[in-house]
Amino acid sequence: SQENTPKYATTQTVGVLIGNGFNGREVSAALRAFDENGVFYSIVSEKLGSVTGADGTTLKVDETFLTSSPYLFDSLYIVGGNESNRNFVMSIHKFFINAYEHFKPIGVATTGNAYITTTEGNNLAGVVFAENNPNFGNDFVAAIGQHRFWNRT
Repeated sequence: SQENTPKYATTQTVGVLIGNGFNGREVSAALRAFDENGVFYSIVSEKLGSVTGADGTTLKVDETFLTSSPYLFDSLYIVGGNESNRNFVMSIHKFFINAYEHFKPIGVATTGNAYITTTEGNNLAGVVFAENNPNFGNDFVAAIGQHRFWNRT
């Protein structure tokens, strides 16, 4: 049964939802943790090209919100940034709601906090936050491997 199958982060795919103005050091550390643990990731933003962090870090965008889907990812890393246009915010919200409803692991960068909120339908149980968490990258990778959010309460 799937319940007894060992779970590893290796080979899982994370959708990194990102815009300009992200925390470059924080995101680089998380992506490094993904690389070290064999986690695949795809940078998703509003437009193809690149996104630039507040510290000048640049990342190549692999997919856009329009050409991608939350169903294609095993997990989400919501980075956000300083983007505030309606399409960007709504796209992140759509991906987040889908992942949360399907019990997928979700990590939230410090710049991603503004894009998600607690509602009656979600209390954010099981979401891993980077804020005040120096081990965020490893904690999130562990969550991806354990699928521990499948039993949200």
